[in-house]
Amino acid sequence: MEAINYHIRQMTKEDVPFITRTILFSYQSGNRFIRSIDKDSYLRNHNLDILEVIGNSDCLLVVDTKDQSLILGFIAFHSREINTILHYVYVRNDFRGMGISRKMLEIMKEKSKSQNLILSHLTDSFKPAAMKKYGYSKVLFNPYILRIYT
Repeated sequence: MEAINYHIRQMTKEDVPFITRTILFSYQSGNRFIRSIDKDSYLRNHNLDILEVIGNSDCLLVVDTKDQSLILGFIAFHSREINTILHYVYVRNDFRGMGISRKMLEIMKEKSKSQNLILSHLTDSFKPAAMKKYGYSKVLFNPYILRIYT
């Protein structure tokens, strides 16, 4: 696959529909528990959670250098004194394997104030233990963290 030039920027309000839609549908398809929830209920309620999360998080987007409208991926996280909360990291299928996710996670770690990482969302393919390579001593999944910090 041809290398692509990209840069990382802060989310803008124009990015919100893409981010919310992407999280809603990729989380639903990537988590067998979420697939068991009534679709209308999930879409309505989780959309509200996502809007709250991205409105109160660092949300960084990876975009093509030549075409700023081409979003390759994004990350949403909080950095707190007690812990860092990773809400979601996403890279489009056709741009995976290029180090984009790794770069976003490294930026999150640079901004981290804690050695503890809490994941608010977990897909079937994500391996929490892999996050220890970024220097986190403790990695936990806690979907209820959304209610505590939003």
